[in-house]
This record gives sequence, C-alpha cells and structure tokens, in this order.
Amino acid sequence: MTELEKRCVADCRQLLARVRRKHPRPYGVPAEVIKEAIALAGYTISFEEMEDESDLAHCDAEERRVVVAKDFGLKLDCPWVAHQVLNFTLAHELGHARLHAPLLRSGEWHPHWEEEATFYARVFLIPHYILYNRPELDRLLDTRREQQPDRWGNVLELAETFHVSGKFMAHTLDAYGILHLDTDTRTITFPGEA
Repeated sequence: MTELEKRCVADCRQLLARVRRKHPRPYGVPAEVIKEAIALAGYTISFEEMEDESDLAHCDAEERRVVVAKDFGLKLDCPWVAHQVLNFTLAHELGHARLHAPLLRSGEWHPHWEEEATFYARVFLIPHYILYNRPELDRLLDTRREQQPDRWGNVLELAETFHVSGKFMAHTLDAYGILHLDTDTRTITFPGEA
C-alpha cells in the first residue's frame, strides 16, 4: 500500500468513527452519512450555478464549501442515477478537502489530485472492511462460470447496496483487484481468467 493509500484509509476510518460518535444512528454503508462527514470535516454543501458549464462540483477550500452544480442531475448522461453519482461527487470533493485543502488555499493545483480525490472517494464509499463482509460480493464471486449479464447483475446489486453507480462500483472492484473491467468492451473477467 502506498503512503497516499495508507493516509486515505486512515483518514476515512477516523472520519467515519467521528460520524458514528456524533450521529449514533445506524447506517449500513458510508454513502448514507456522506453529508454528515463533510460537515464534520468543517465544510458546508451548497448548490449553485457553475462558472464552467461542464463542472459538476468543486471544493472551495477558501470558503470551506463543497459547491455542487444547481442543475447537477440534468448534466448527467443518465440522470436516473443522479443520487448515486452525487454520493461519489460529494466523496470526491471531500477527498480534495481532506487531502489538498492547504495547497488549494494557496492557489496550487495539480492534475493528479483528481485521481487522488477519486481514490479517497473509493476508500470512503466502499471500504474493504465493509465490502468483504457483504453477501453481494460472495454472489459476484460465485458468477465466475456465468455469463456477462449475471456478472454485471451482481456488480449492479453491489452498487445499489453501497448507493453508488454501477460504473463506479465496477471501477472500484477493478482497482481493488477483485475483477478486471475492460472499459472498451465492458467485459468483466476475474483474476486468472483468459
């Protein structure tokens, strides 16, 4: 595990522990408390017009805000998954807040921060310790001899459980080494398969 990965995992665990103490209501997955986590990180969420029409959101470290496009759902190719994409977007911007805020405040910007914030979102929304205890993952792994629709059905079931999009779940499972996603053909294979 890289230093960044260790830092993200430790920060997400610490932040989720704070959420549990402050908001002791039960929740199944971290997406259910993403707004509470942002608040505990000292940020607010606002919905506003974006300067750049293509932007869905950004982290305003100076004002300690996560700013989301007012017309967020309308900007998506698949607006029916807006809630799931919003969970990822909020977690991604939380990643910028937790990883890059001091440098953002000083006016710095580095393109690789986008990948780092996405990694943070992945670790926050789909932590290993929850994923590996889900029966939906077992069902996915049981589809090794099944056709693509069955495999995708199980990926989508996991996505629904974690309140994220199927695309984000598939990419996360690929990043975790659980499966391989061929983004050109949208084919799912498992380690060791040809």
